[in-house]
Amino acid sequence: KAQFLIATCGDDGTNVEIAVRAEQLLARRKRALSQLQCYIHIVDLELRTLFRQHKILVTGSPRMEVTMFNVFENSARFLFRHHFLDYDMPITDENDRRQAHLVVFGFGQFGESVVLQAVKSSHLPNGKKLRVTIIDKDASRRHQRFLVRYGAFHDLCDAKLIQSQAESPAVHRRIEQWCADPESVVTLVVAFDNDSHSVSCGLSLLSRLRQYSCPILVRIGSDAGLAK
Repeated sequence: KAQFLIATCGDDGTNVEIAVRAEQLLARRKRALSQLQCYIHIVDLELRTLFRQHKILVTGSPRMEVTMFNVFENSARFLFRHHFLDYDMPITDENDRRQAHLVVFGFGQFGESVVLQAVKSSHLPNGKKLRVTIIDKDASRRHQRFLVRYGAFHDLCDAKLIQSQAESPAVHRRIEQWCADPESVVTLVVAFDNDSHSVSCGLSLLSRLRQYSCPILVRIGSDAGLAK
C-alpha cells in the first residue's frame, strides 16, 4: 500500500535492484491501487547518464514512476540558489569588462556537480563565458572521464585544469593574482570528499586571501564534528 519507495543504500546496484524488484511485485497485481513513486539514489553520475540515455529503467508505467536523484547534484543546485557568481557587484551592463571566475578544488562527484551547475546558471549580460579553473591532483584522468559524458563542456565555458595539490604555494600565488585582478569576480569552492582536508584548505585560503572580498565555500559532509 506504499505511495513512495526511496532507495538510498550505499551501492547503486542495490538501489537499482530495489526498483526492479518493486516493479516485479507490482506486476503480479491484477490492478494497481495507485502509482508507486519510486526514488532511487545513483551516486555514479556516469551510470545515471547511461540509464537515462538508454531508458534502462521504466519511468512511466501505470504501476510505478521511477525518479533517479543524486545528492551531489541537488547540493550544487541548492548552493547556487543562495550564491551568485557575480555576488558583490552584479554584472548588469553589457559593457562590463569583468568575468566571473569559479575556482574549484577537487574534481570528484561534488566538484563535478558544482562545475556543471555553475555553467548551466551563468548567463551574464556582458556575454562573457564563465571562467572555470579546476585544481585536482588527478585532474588529467578525471578530465578525460568527464569529457566522455560532457563533450561540449569546453564550448560553454573558459575552462582550465591544473594538476596539482591544493596546498601548493604556486597554486596559492596564482589564486591571489586572480583575486587581485579588477576584471575578475572570483568564487572559490573547496569540494574534497574528506572534511578535514576541506576545512584545512579553506582556512589556508582564508589566511592568504583575507584582504579580498571573494567568498570561500567549503563542502562539509556532516553538520557535526568539524562543521561545528
